[in-house]
Amino acid sequence: MSQNLEIGDVRCTIAPPASYAAREMVLDAGPQNVILATAAALGMSWQGEGKPSATLSGCGYSVLEYGAAVFDELAARGLNPAHIRAAGLAAWNQIARLRLGEAEVAAATDFSDGGEE
Repeated sequence: MSQNLEIGDVRCTIAPPASYAAREMVLDAGPQNVILATAAALGMSWQGEGKPSATLSGCGYSVLEYGAAVFDELAARGLNPAHIRAAGLAAWNQIARLRLGEAEVAAATDFSDGGEE
């Protein structure tokens, strides 16, 4: 589920990170600071060339510190902060679509095929 984005003059591809824990951490950080949480989502979702150099582990697994590092790096490259926020929101939304809801969890733990016995 990758998506191509343009952040000003920069093109990138985003795809949700494979780590369930990282996805949950970035979603849970949203209410604390949406700008930094979405920047973190962008950083961890960025695929290939131009990926920000900051890492979640390098920021002590603090999603908000990681988001700040990603945002600052992209802004230092001359990218418009509004464009960074828009791209971050696209990445955050992509991750949010993967979160299982109560109905999905119940269906996954049912272990039945739904047919009659």
